[in-house]
Amino acid sequence: MNESNREELVSGDTEPLTHSSSSFVEAASGIVSHFVMDREGILDPAILAPRLRERTNDEPSIQCEMALSAASEALERAGRRGEEVDCVLVACSNLGPYPAVAVELQDWLGAGGWAYDMNVACSSAT
Repeated sequence: MNESNREELVSGDTEPLTHSSSSFVEAASGIVSHFVMDREGILDPAILAPRLRERTNDEPSIQCEMALSAASEALERAGRRGEEVDCVLVACSNLGPYPAVAVELQDWLGAGGWAYDMNVACSSAT
């Protein structure tokens, strides 16, 4: 940004961006770790978004894949199997165009019972 706006910086019309650091982000937000699926696309200033391939209907959605990874790890640590799960709750700020990630995750886990998506920004934090 500073390089591409050198004239505005010299004239004083624009303030320069200062270098960010992980300690600044942690102090400002409390976030210690980030996990991403496409670091390259996110870090590209021209894009600032992940470049993820389109999924077939026979594959888990992106959000289901992330939840499935976390749930599988949690089940393994607990010495449990997906078939033993009788409630799946997915909470996130945006489900994108997919209306039922919890039901999809329930299927991929082989879980029974019921599944519920808690959506809409801050609501997911509750």
